Parts: sequence; structure tokens; C-alpha cells
Amino acid sequence: MAWADQHATLIVIGPGRQQQIRRRAEIRDRLPFGPYDLQLDTSDRLMFGPACPRVRGELVSPYDEPLYEHFTELNTLIAAVDAHTVITGLGGDEMVAVGSAESAEAAADKADNFDLPWLGPRARAAIEYGDDGIAPPTMAGGITLLAAECVAPPLLHAGLWPVHPFTHRALIELGDQLPFFWRDLKKLQRDHLATFGLSHDACNPNERESFAELVEESLRVNGLPLLRRILTEGSPLIEAGLLDPDGLKALVSELEDDGVYREEYHSKLVEVITLDQAVRAFLT
Repeated sequence: MAWADQHATLIVIGPGRQQQIRRRAEIRDRLPFGPYDLQLDTSDRLMFGPACPRVRGELVSPYDEPLYEHFTELNTLIAAVDAHTVITGLGGDEMVAVGSAESAEAAADKADNFDLPWLGPRARAAIEYGDDGIAPPTMAGGITLLAAECVAPPLLHAGLWPVHPFTHRALIELGDQLPFFWRDLKKLQRDHLATFGLSHDACNPNERESFAELVEESLRVNGLPLLRRILTEGSPLIEAGLLDPDGLKALVSELEDDGVYREEYHSKLVEVITLDQAVRAFLT
């Protein structure tokens, strides 16, 4: 995230960590940012730890940012240097997204997978009505709007106003008109970065820089005890028929006994935890 001429970010763990640090240093050296470079290292800040507002029973919506604790801490640092506005990159991926008609891989990614063993009977019965009564299409894509909905509360709580340039009508229309060549692998954006004299490494990173590894480690260390609590103590989600304890137990056993972790599948357990924590907090 950047505001005015300052720069702030969360430093990831995993294979992309050193690459992220190296690329950020080069970008800051080449571009006119101000003196503040606010970094929050996530290496010793797993999700759902004892200090996590959700775990502490605070009233945090399940729709808020999954990394609520991390971004709250980062936003506090930003506000401390008298910033009032934060410019985000939300919508940048969607602007140059490859459509399902152009790529079989994109079509597979776009397909919603509801075959989740922890879904209770009422949740499964509601799947077919998921698109009923939804809002009409907007200029910005649905994923972009959902992302904005997640990040807004921590920013607003810190007194910061979020601005999303990539959701501007002109940029969305530009993205819609770009040929496949310029959208594939975000070529337009990578080539634009290169015009600032940045290295090939800075514009075309080899490693993925994401929170995937943080989510996995957090689930293994802090998430499994919370999931076990649902199984032993029960949950309002089970009582409401939204969560199937037998299906959840099978997934917990899979993670504990076999050590198998499939990102696209097991990472969704974060939603189970955040929803359970929210229900407990709001019903107390």
C-alpha cells in the first residue's frame, strides 16, 4: 500500500520472502518515495494467535479481512505518521484478467467449488440459491468489491480513507479493451514497471509473493486447536445446520495425522474459524 510519497507493506514468509524484500528495496531506490518505509514482518505473527482480536472474542465481522490483526497493526503504524489516505492495488489483477473463454486454466479457476465436506445440510441446501437476488453487475468486478469490503473496516477504524485507483472507470474500460497479449501474465503492468529502469527480476519475479504459507502455518499451529474446540465443545454453526462436524473432523484428522495440505482446499478452513469466532462473539 502507498499513500502520498510513503510506502507500507506486510512482509510475507515462504519462498517469495527474500525476493519481496529485494524487489521492494529496488523499487524504493528507483522511485520517489518518502522517508517512511513501514514494514510489518509476518514471520513471527501467525494468524489466530493469543493476541488475535477474533480469538480474544472481540466483535470482528467474518467478512472483514482474514489478516485482520496484521493489517490493524500496519494501519496503526501508517496513521502514526499522520497519513489520512491509503492508495491500494485492489482491482489491479482483475483489470488484466484473462477470461475463461481465452484460457482453460482461467476457466478452472473461475469455477466455484462447493464440494466441501464440512458444509452442513442447510448450507448445502442454500447453494443453488446463491445467485438469487444479487445486486446487478457493476463496473468493478465482484471479486474486487469483495476485496474492498474486507480491507475497508481495518483502514476506517484507523482513521484512514481507502482509495482504489484500479477500480476507476477509465482503467476498467482500458483493461476490457486490451488484447490477450497485454493481459496475459500482466504484461502491460510489468512492461510499465520496466520503463522506470527496474531490473527484470523486479518486474518479473520468479517466486510467488503471497500469504499462502502464512495461512498454512497458521492453520497447522493455531487453527487446528480452534477447529478441535468446535468438535469437542460444539458450535452455533453446527446447531444451525451450517457445519457438518463429521466432515470437519475428517479434514482435521487429515491435517493432523497425514500432514497433507492442499492450499485451494484446506485454506478455506480459515473461513470456518472466522465465522465460528464471530458467531461466538456476537452471541455472547
